[in-house]
Amino acid sequence: MLAIFIVYVVIMYYHERQLGKQQRTMELFERSKEKEMFNSKIDFFTNIAHEIRTPLTLIKAPMEKLMRNLVLSPQNEKYLLVMNKNTERLMDLTNQLLDFRRVEAGSFVLTLEEKDINSLIKIIWGNFYPLAESKKIKMEITEEKIFRCKIDEEATTKIISNLLDNAIKYCQRLVALSILKTENGFVSIVISNDGQSYLKI
Repeated sequence: MLAIFIVYVVIMYYHERQLGKQQRTMELFERSKEKEMFNSKIDFFTNIAHEIRTPLTLIKAPMEKLMRNLVLSPQNEKYLLVMNKNTERLMDLTNQLLDFRRVEAGSFVLTLEEKDINSLIKIIWGNFYPLAESKKIKMEITEEKIFRCKIDEEATTKIISNLLDNAIKYCQRLVALSILKTENGFVSIVISNDGQSYLKI
């Protein structure tokens, strides 16, 4: 009986061990397939982004030429500005997708330069006025005195743009932004709205 019990225990141990190995192998296989599927999707969207960026560039160039050379009525000029801003937004989203692919590939590097953070954010802030106005949303900005800091201008622009876009999308009537300099020398940028979302970097 003791011999039978020992054999049984050994067999069960070996069986459990084999099941564990098979389970780990299946998990690794599933992760590998998921990663392969994820990379395939990213590659697909990256290729689409490349294809989209070309016609957007071809649309944007003549549009800017029209805005510079034609004398337009205030209403038509406003329409062209909205079209131009949305074209820029599509270009920005396309570039973000391409940048995401670069991050995944480990080839994305931040380029830090000393910039006037107030001026940069005011430019980004101004780009969203037509969108906010069309939705009858009030935009308020609070800032401390002008100061400079080291940032990656392109990355900062994309982050602030995404936050503002979401703040406007999920607000009711108000979007606010504040630029503060913290005691340890960092910059605090707070974007808030009167909806359920609260966005901060």
